[in-house]
Amino acid sequence: MVKLPVYNLEGKELEKVSLNDKSFSCEFNPALVHQVTTILQNNKRIYTAHTKTKGEVRGGGKKPWKQKGTGRARAGSIRSPLWVGGGVTFGPRNNRNYSRKINKQERHLAFAMVFGSKSADKEIKVVDNWNIGKPKTKELFQIISRFGISSQSALLVSAKNNENLVRAGKNLPRVDIKVVANINMLDLLSHKFVIIEKEALASLENRVGKEVVSSRAPKNKAPIKRTESVVNL
Repeated sequence: MVKLPVYNLEGKELEKVSLNDKSFSCEFNPALVHQVTTILQNNKRIYTAHTKTKGEVRGGGKKPWKQKGTGRARAGSIRSPLWVGGGVTFGPRNNRNYSRKINKQERHLAFAMVFGSKSADKEIKVVDNWNIGKPKTKELFQIISRFGISSQSALLVSAKNNENLVRAGKNLPRVDIKVVANINMLDLLSHKFVIIEKEALASLENRVGKEVVSSRAPKNKAPIKRTESVVNL
């Protein structure tokens, strides 16, 4: 069982909390983590490349010349893809959708794997609370420095919206602040350390643990009923 020390904002250890083995002691599966990471990145992707077809390019409403008798090739619009300044054939469009669906149990299981791996590597820090009196960036930087991670990227996780914490960490480089309900596996992978509030850790265990335990539990399949066919000879 992995036990994490709980610190106050002065850096003094108060107690230790143990992570639920059923939730975060999963065997690390690189294939599953890679699959979930790819899907989450695709869901965040915004496709901006866009070209216009001949019907969207301005102009070209009048037929350039009559159909017959000029000796030239037929032309219906000066915005044809064959003309300079015309539309684009099979060009990129911004309505392309890269999002993919992901199973909820797989998403929570991959999250538990990454979180358990970071806790085993001592990259998870637990604080008693984020009660910062004033939104001072210098004060928050000193708090983070007490954990020895001032030069590393860090994710600060709170149980509820904390305006003072957000305002204090707004100008800190390589520091992101999120509520526990909004974090996902990409947030864990994109930061070296995670400093999480004690209340937020308990909420995270309740959220992830249910899906992880249910995915591990053996499913009782109903017995197959076999019917004997009677053949009349």
